[in-house]
Amino acid sequence: MKDISRHYVISRHINGIVLNPLEFVLDENNELIKFDTVKKAKELLGLAELSVEEIEEKYGWYITLAEQD
Repeated sequence: MKDISRHYVISRHINGIVLNPLEFVLDENNELIKFDTVKKAKELLGLAELSVEEIEEKYGWYITLAEQD
């Protein structure tokens, strides 16, 4: 049976320029960090008190669902 759990990732446009591709938060092994909840992703950024929309507008970070393998 395929795992249908949802995971979230953190990304931003390289150098904050929206024409640039996205870069993602990676671990020390250059593996994509996947979060079980949006709250955990916001905590890593140190921005748990803000909404996802505020984080996007103020800091340019996106918290989105990861693509399923």
